[in-house]
Amino acid sequence: MVKVKLHLHLAKYSEMGNKEFTINYEENMTLESLIKKLRIPEEEVGMIVVNGKWQDKNYIILDQDSIEIFPVYLGG
Repeated sequence: MVKVKLHLHLAKYSEMGNKEFTINYEENMTLESLIKKLRIPEEEVGMIVVNGKWQDKNYIILDQDSIEIFPVYLGG
């Protein structure tokens, strides 16, 4: 199992609008393919943290990973 947490408005892309949920582990799944599976537009993703460390979209997800997806932040 893999834990996923969607921050702020990204929760609207999960089933039932849950911001925290688990998904089944799939071999060779990357963060990029997870984002596509969740139907989150790529331009909405600002940062992805896995087990407390920033990762790029090519990271291959491991069983028991804890993934947090943050939106793009704008401000001044």
